[in-house]
Amino acid sequence: MNLKKNALVPTNPKKLHIKQCNLSAQFQQWYWVQPNKRRYYQAILIRDLLGDRVLAKAWGSLDSKRGGQDTSVLSSPEEEENAIDALLKRRKQHHYMLITYSNSGENDSCPT
Repeated sequence: MNLKKNALVPTNPKKLHIKQCNLSAQFQQWYWVQPNKRRYYQAILIRDLLGDRVLAKAWGSLDSKRGGQDTSVLSSPEEEENAIDALLKRRKQHHYMLITYSNSGENDSCPT
């Protein structure tokens, strides 16, 4: 078997197109604490590798390792908005205090 040195390097690099995406920078995150009951709740809205929006939620005790988590795929902008509104409303009803909110912005550096 006769292999050329650097056989994996393309012979014409001008035809090689590399698309750089920073998908991890596209997220929104919320973190709540319920100080009287020593509980926390965290929600992260991210875009997965397939381009779908995913809402990941985690909750539990500040004093132990007990808790849970859930993820849901949101199929439309309307569903995304409704899920976030419902989440914010529910946390407020349960007297959680919003500690942090971060929004990296929607940088569509990777058009489809």
